[in-house]
Amino acid sequence: MDATRFDDIPGIECWPIDARLHVEIARDPVPDAAPADSPIAREWQRLQALNPRLFDGTLLSVRGFDPASQHILAKRERYQRLAVQPGINTGVRLLGVTAIIVRRDGPVRVLLGRRGEHVRDYPGLWEFGPSGGVVAPPLSIQRLDAPLLRAHLEDEVTEELGPGADVHAATPVMLIRDALARSDDVCFLMELASDFTHEPNWEYSEVMWLEVGDLARFEQAECENIIPPTRALMRLLEWQN
Repeated sequence: MDATRFDDIPGIECWPIDARLHVEIARDPVPDAAPADSPIAREWQRLQALNPRLFDGTLLSVRGFDPASQHILAKRERYQRLAVQPGINTGVRLLGVTAIIVRRDGPVRVLLGRRGEHVRDYPGLWEFGPSGGVVAPPLSIQRLDAPLLRAHLEDEVTEELGPGADVHAATPVMLIRDALARSDDVCFLMELASDFTHEPNWEYSEVMWLEVGDLARFEQAECENIIPPTRALMRLLEWQN
C-alpha cells in the first residue's frame, strides 16, 4: 500500500490503519546517555539552556512500518538523541500518538489546540490533539497493540487537557509520518464523553472547537498556522455528521 502525499504539504506521508495495528519492539535496551564531551551531549546542553523544560526520558523510535500487516517495528531510544536532530543525525524517529477529539452534541465539532511556545516542534501552531511520544516500556515487553497505544493516548489527554476531558470510542484511523518533526504518529478518532474546561499550560496555550464543515475553509485560510500532519488529516478524514 503506497503512502498518500501532498505536493503542498512537503515531508508528510499517510497510511490508513485499523485495529490490527501493533508495535514490535526490539530487545535492545535504551542506549546510554552520550558522553559529556561528545557532540550529542554538547548540543543537548545547548538545547537545555534554551529550554529548561527538556528532559532526557525514554521513547520508542520507529524503524519501519508495513501497511499490509499493520506492523510497526520499533526500538528503545532516549529523548536527547531525538532532540539534537537535525543538527546531528542520530536516525531516531519518534513513535507518537495523536487524538482527534470530536463532540456530537449538536453540529459535529473537532478539537484544535494551539501548541505552546516551548514545545519541541511547531510552537504556536494549531493541531489536532493532544499528542505525545510513546514511552519505552520495560524490557520484558516486546509488543504493544492498539488498545495499549490508546491507553497511553488517554493518559496524554488527561495530562494536557485536565481530568474533566473524558473520551471514549477511540478508533485508530491514520499513521502520519512527519519528516520535519521526525515522527510517526498513530492517530485515533475519539469522542468526548463530557465537557471540560481547559486551563492554559505550557503544552497548549488555548483550545477551540471547530465545526467539521468549516475545516476545509479553516485549513485554506490558516495553512501557515496549522502543523502539517493536521492539515493532511483535515483533508484525508471523511467526517461523518
